[in-house]
Amino acid sequence: MPTGTLYLSTTDSIPGFRTERYLGLVSAEACIAPEAMQDIKDFIDRVEGGRHPEFERVNRLARHEALASLESEARELGANAVIGIKYQYAYLSDLKLILFSVSGTGVSVAQER
Repeated sequence: MPTGTLYLSTTDSIPGFRTERYLGLVSAEACIAPEAMQDIKDFIDRVEGGRHPEFERVNRLARHEALASLESEARELGANAVIGIKYQYAYLSDLKLILFSVSGTGVSVAQER
């Protein structure tokens, strides 16, 4: 296994690897207050239905930031993989914030022979 590689999976295992040790829960959050969403009604009205590229971009950004924090926390535990990853998303309308959280189990895996 290459040094520094951190494997991530939403399933309970990493194909081709065996789990050697469970190191514990890892979790992280990212909270973003996009300028474009300060007036949510105006933000929604600009699209008139369908996909909203700016909203999707902001969600992606929050997801990537949360995942980067999760990876950092897993490495601090000595994990080389995180399994069972779950994502949660919330729009906190009173605060005009997007909250993205991610959690999983930090583990040590070894390549199967």
